[in-house]
Amino acid sequence: MKDKKDIDEYLEHNELGLAFEVLCASIEKDKIKISQKDYEIINTLGIQMEMDNNLWINLKNNVIK
Repeated sequence: MKDKKDIDEYLEHNELGLAFEVLCASIEKDKIKISQKDYEIINTLGIQMEMDNNLWINLKNNVIK
């Protein structure tokens, strides 16, 4: 994942929302396959962080069938 460095840097600076946004965008942009469990974790984190679900709703397309 090309954006790993950015995500790590955001996490180091406690910019959790930005890290989450970049993570979701990277998964979608790079067409990274995720498990159903990964999607559920992303969904739960997004809800707990009160993020806009448009960040991760399309990641359903990346779930391994």
